Amino acid sequence: MRGATLNKLITTTSTLVENPLKFVRFSERFFTSFKVLGLYLEKTILPMNNLSSDHSYNQIPTHIELSNPHMWLGIFVFFVSTYGVYSIFNSKKEKNIILILASSYFIFFYLIISNLFFIIGTILAERLMYIPSIGFCLLTSWLIIYTHDKEVLAKSYKLFFNKKVSKKFMNHILYCSIALILTFYATISYKRNFNWRTEESLFLSAALRSPNSVLARSNAGAIHLINGDLVNARQELIFANTIYDSYNHAMNNLGLLYLREGNLLAARDQFHKTISKYPNYINAINNLAITYFYLEEFEKSKYYWTFIYNNNAEDHLIYYLTDKIVNLIKQNKLSEVENLYKNIKHIVNNEDWKAKIELILENFSKKK
Repeated sequence: MRGATLNKLITTTSTLVENPLKFVRFSERFFTSFKVLGLYLEKTILPMNNLSSDHSYNQIPTHIELSNPHMWLGIFVFFVSTYGVYSIFNSKKEKNIILILASSYFIFFYLIISNLFFIIGTILAERLMYIPSIGFCLLTSWLIIYTHDKEVLAKSYKLFFNKKVSKKFMNHILYCSIALILTFYATISYKRNFNWRTEESLFLSAALRSPNSVLARSNAGAIHLINGDLVNARQELIFANTIYDSYNHAMNNLGLLYLREGNLLAARDQFHKTISKYPNYINAINNLAITYFYLEEFEKSKYYWTFIYNNNAEDHLIYYLTDKIVNLIKQNKLSEVENLYKNIKHIVNNEDWKAKIELILENFSKKK
């Protein structure tokens, strides 16, 4: 399963949004990879308010920041681990298999997801640290056993306070500490699960934890659009397009916002802008066709639906026209139905449908 997953991740089809490291110089990729390692370590050790389902462009800047603590933490841990493995292998003393295995496991599997030697499908994804973290867990287990067997706590207490303490008492302290640490991580995991309950909670939490990610902010805007919260949708989508104005989903969602706000001309222009950059983006083409329908430019609607539905484009137009006519009839706006039919009868080739509309209009005229 992991092999299949990695096979999908090891790809050159990732975009700037998904993995900006694909589009930078090697020097920037090199230092950013260590910055990412520092972030992984922070999330592993102290997963407080830094867990997120998304770290897309531009949540993790790719330019070289020599003052960035995560980068130096990553460099330190990587080279200490590498040197540790080398030293243990070349030591004349008895080799510690656990330390070798823990360090090797961590380094090897991190290199696979690091973007250092080949580009994968994302710059950072917390799930990718599952396998490398096994090495971290092995090292932690070794430290606990070592602390217990070598009476490290008792010796440390004597060193700092110049007092002896029983081994049994310090072991109780060790066990209590382990229980508290496990409780801490279990609580974090339990609370984090609530963010994954629904698509809405996941997207909104991602936008909160990754405020500079164009994908996270665009998704949050889409959720607000679905919920009818146009104020927050506007805030999220405008900001997403400020981060990166060429992300296809953010561009399309901004057009949908204009459409929901009733600003049809702005929606039309936004969808045209999206299609000019992404000519095969079906959602934007469909939304442009719908916008032209609301503008009552039915020929253009049919034209753009042709790109999606080919010979069935007229069926789609008829679906929308029928819905519009039914609503007008319910509102007793017969004159508007008559005007609408005059405007579209030369566009629609379906004679059966036109005959039904004409029959409806004739019946209503008789009732008058």
